[in-house]
Amino acid sequence: MNERDRNRRFSPAVYQASRGAVEIKNRTTTEKAKAGSKPADFHREVYEPTLRITYGLSDASELHTLDPFAASSSCENQDRSNATGSAMDCLISIPCFRESKRLPLFLDALCKELAYAPFRASVVIVDDGSGSPEESFTRSIVNEFRSKYPGIVAEPVFLTRNLGKGGAVYAGWKTFSSDSAPKLLCFVDADGAVPAAEVIRLIEELLADRRNRWDALFGSRVKMLGATLDRRITRHYIGRVFATFVAVLTGIGIYDSQCGLKVIRRSAYAAIESRLKETRFVFDVELTLLLLHGGFRIREVPVNWKEVPGSKVSLLKDTIRMFLGILRIRQRCGTLTKRHDLADDLKSEEHWHGAGRRELRSTVTLND
Repeated sequence: MNERDRNRRFSPAVYQASRGAVEIKNRTTTEKAKAGSKPADFHREVYEPTLRITYGLSDASELHTLDPFAASSSCENQDRSNATGSAMDCLISIPCFRESKRLPLFLDALCKELAYAPFRASVVIVDDGSGSPEESFTRSIVNEFRSKYPGIVAEPVFLTRNLGKGGAVYAGWKTFSSDSAPKLLCFVDADGAVPAAEVIRLIEELLADRRNRWDALFGSRVKMLGATLDRRITRHYIGRVFATFVAVLTGIGIYDSQCGLKVIRRSAYAAIESRLKETRFVFDVELTLLLLHGGFRIREVPVNWKEVPGSKVSLLKDTIRMFLGILRIRQRCGTLTKRHDLADDLKSEEHWHGAGRRELRSTVTLND
């Protein structure tokens, strides 16, 4: 069994807790084609927007909006002949800020997975004001992958100034047309810390939820249900302190609000889109809080995660900014009247029973 098959066979279990009863399902995937071959529908067409969103320009003819949530945008090319007229299943936004070194490896892995996935998806790379020469590097990388994976990788979006991770994610989610609106919206970090197979798994799970029990699936870096984690111990403890701070100030009992993989139904996102204001690191918390305020159901799913060198996050400065961001969110959005403990199922020992406990034991590596 090769590494790819092993990851798919023993990827974190999908769980559902209801009235104390726990159901654990292992997921298996049969490859649809041999490695290196292209599936018959490889050249399927998915709407590929050709956008360049511009912010902060003084020329009124170029300036459309400073709000990343607004629908209007400046376009370099309005040719939409690639639109099929039918909705895609998922639009995946990948925010990038000077990620030309880490993006290619992950994008290649993701495209290979999507080429054989049982759903239709489009990937849009959003450059978050990286500037020159990084913008040129990113454009070259994306053009290469668009040639290699036509119909999967869309025209990239280039923001003229840095808006933050959330602003880049939301800008990517704006790049579909009304006749090709996706069922799901997803974002994943460009560094590849979350394996491509995990992205496919969460999208598949939410698409398979035909009864709409869940409106969003959030990846969670938690050491259980088969998940493998490799991260610095300092980041682990800062994450636990931050989660406690979020719970106290907002009422969200979430284990990991900051994991770089989230999948949400487009209808749920549309219901809260106009109220989203945060565009930097704490946008995840605001997104979560407003979804819960709106009565939408979120489920945390353990995922494999491995820290990748090259992070641009400052543990001191950015952590302080994140704490201040939570205070802003509390002031603007309030708190939940009833505490929502998304992390309860993750903490429950009921998940560790019988053969499941032996087969799904997690492994964690914490580096100094």
